[in-house]
Amino acid sequence: MQDPSIPIQPTSILVVDDDPAALELHERILMDAGYQVLKASNGREALQCILAHGPLLILTDWSMPEMDGLELCRAIRSHEAIPFAYIIVLTASDAGPEQVAQALEAGADDYLKKPFQRRELTARLHAGKRIVHLHEAVETRNRELHRANADMSIAYSRLGEANELLKRMVVTDELTGLYNRREAMNRMTECWAGSVRRDAPLACIGIDIDHFKNVNDTHGHAVGDAVLKEVARVL
Repeated sequence: MQDPSIPIQPTSILVVDDDPAALELHERILMDAGYQVLKASNGREALQCILAHGPLLILTDWSMPEMDGLELCRAIRSHEAIPFAYIIVLTASDAGPEQVAQALEAGADDYLKKPFQRRELTARLHAGKRIVHLHEAVETRNRELHRANADMSIAYSRLGEANELLKRMVVTDELTGLYNRREAMNRMTECWAGSVRRDAPLACIGIDIDHFKNVNDTHGHAVGDAVLKEVARVL
C-alpha cells in the first residue's frame, strides 16, 4: 500500500523563501517526496513564476522582503489569470491564533509552524493536492455544463425554427408559398363570421390564369411551376 505522504504522480510545487538554506532544505524534502520543485526568493518572484508555470501547490514563508507571504496570498486570490492554487503559509513557532487568522483571511488554505516535521509537511501537501484535483474536477464539470447548456440553447433555437417551418408547411402551398386550400377555407370562414358579427360587407375575388393548361402542355410543368410562382409573387 502506498504511503499517503507520497504524491500519486509528480506534481509541481512552488517554494517561496528568502533564506537560501531554507529553500534548499525544502527542495530536498519535496523532491524526495516526488514533487517537482520551483523556487522563488520573495512574493514578486513567486507571482511571476506562477503566471509562467502555473503550479497549483504553493509553500510560502510569511516574512520576506518586497512582498511577504500574506501579500502573495492576496495577489494570487485577486489575480484573474491564476486558477485555484492550494497555499500553505509557514509561520513562526510562536505564532498565535491572531497570526493564523490573518494568514487564512489573506487567502491561505493551511499553515505550518516552523520548525516542522517532514511527514507533517508532505501529509498536508497531499491533502492540498486532493483539494486541487477536486477543484479541477468541479471546473471541468462546470465547463461541460456550460457547453451542454449552449448546445441545448442551439438545439431549442433550431427546434423553434423547425416548428415554424412545419407550421408554414401545414398552412401554405409548397410551390407558391400562398395559403393552401384548407387554410384558405379556414380564413374564409373566419372572415365570413367576422363580417356577420360586425355587420360589415365582405368582398371575395376569384382569379384564374387563362389557358394555363396550354402552358403546361406546350412548355412543360417546370415552366408551368415558374408561372404559378410569378403569379403568387404578384399577388
